Amino acid sequence: MQKNTKIEKGKNIEIVKAEIADGKKGSLKFEIGNETRAITYMPIPDSSWYLISIVPPDIQTAQLKEGINFAILLIAGTTIFLSAVYLLITLRISNNKNREISKIAYVDPVTEGSTRAKFMLDSKNIFSLRQPFSFLILDIKGFKLINDSFGSKQGDKVLKHVYDCILKNLHEGEYACRDNDDNFDILIKRADKTEISRFISVVANDINQFNDKKSSPYYINIECGCYVTEEQETSIVKLKDFANTARKNNQEKEKHFLWSNVFYNDVIRVKMRKEKEMKDSMESALNNDEFSVYLQPKVSLENGNVVGAEALVRWIRPNKEMIYPDEFIPLFEKTGFIIKLDLYVFEKVCQTLRKWIDENRYIIPISVNLSRNHLHFKDFLKEYKKIQEQYRIPSEYIELEITETVVFENLQILKGVIDEIHAMGYRCSMDDFGSGYSSLNVLKEIPVDILKIDRIFFNCEQTDRGDKIIQSVIGLAKKLTIDTVAEGVETIPQVEQLKEMACDIVQGYVFDKPMPISDFESKYKDNPKLF
Repeated sequence: MQKNTKIEKGKNIEIVKAEIADGKKGSLKFEIGNETRAITYMPIPDSSWYLISIVPPDIQTAQLKEGINFAILLIAGTTIFLSAVYLLITLRISNNKNREISKIAYVDPVTEGSTRAKFMLDSKNIFSLRQPFSFLILDIKGFKLINDSFGSKQGDKVLKHVYDCILKNLHEGEYACRDNDDNFDILIKRADKTEISRFISVVANDINQFNDKKSSPYYINIECGCYVTEEQETSIVKLKDFANTARKNNQEKEKHFLWSNVFYNDVIRVKMRKEKEMKDSMESALNNDEFSVYLQPKVSLENGNVVGAEALVRWIRPNKEMIYPDEFIPLFEKTGFIIKLDLYVFEKVCQTLRKWIDENRYIIPISVNLSRNHLHFKDFLKEYKKIQEQYRIPSEYIELEITETVVFENLQILKGVIDEIHAMGYRCSMDDFGSGYSSLNVLKEIPVDILKIDRIFFNCEQTDRGDKIIQSVIGLAKKLTIDTVAEGVETIPQVEQLKEMACDIVQGYVFDKPMPISDFESKYKDNPKLF
């Protein structure tokens, strides 16, 4: 049999016998006749027996294939299952992230209502209606005081309360959002001004409803600006600008106890157009010397002589139209152009003083206004010093005026600036003293040389109480060795009274109005006594 049998290479019967004798297991392929077979052998545990089996190869191959196919199916199934699980987890994470992103983009964390981005999307619904509607801006008056007094957490509660009151009074398809800080944007499908005013009034009353049972109420006032569309509008930004411009216009304001509102109208439209024209032409106007420096005399109440002048500016257009400071100064402060204009005026003043010195004229100090915008720039006084040195002007002839309201913006910076002014040898005056809310605190904190008492004390009917206040301010200034200037004085009786109060200087129409430098030079070249 062994002769007729072909055994796989590397194996023989002797090797098989030896492995069985050693208790090993193994297999052997052999061919007998035309059939290929396989023999496997393995010891049976705990006995001296061996299990020997002879299997036809096709059966073994079929089993092997079946095992391989099962393994493939198992791997494939596991892969599909794990992929499905991964996909589900990824989708869930993605959905959660999308919800988080959507919440950040569209939900205001303070009011839990719409953000400006969501408001912009919603506004398209109103635009698509192609019918008149209104854009309102609502501002909480004195909100900074609420934050400072009660803390930001209480401030946030107030913001949410105001938003909820607005939302409560909106119709379907109307929208609102907190734009920034304490400003709210509102779109309503109402164009009748009476109805809009009623809406604002109801919102204001709802906001203050918490005061009903309080013995010491704390009222929250709101200021609004409204633009009523007259034609198909497509720009939400444009509507907001119109409403915001209206809100800031005090002259047209409809005032009530809890609220005020201004509707954008033709007067405001004309004002905006003029502001744009001024903004577009201010640079060329400066280059073309359209800004003219005027001087108004300051008169000593001790001897009646002119002892100084204030430099004021007028904008005279090529068509001879004169634009007064109250029209262009607020715009220039907003754009920052006021810094260039201040330096321009200062240089014109230095040129004038140089001319007077060269002509051996009687020299008087000239004061120039210093805008609050300068305080944002460190070492801005170096530009003033540079111009002064260029024209070789003695420091005692230069006076810089700052307004009382600047004090509240940054007290420490202002104190440092005044120290620099004094170090340069200039005098410093506080303009509009008495127009703010903490005038005595100004005297305590700011080492100025001159107090200019605001014209508000002289423009209205004088009372005994008002006179006592003026007398007290002058007396206090004397004790602090601060000179006093009464500005805006218009009558001789006022001059006589101020003289009795020991006020030092008067500036006002009672003696002269502001005039071009050339007119001032002609009129006061001999320093005449004015009384």
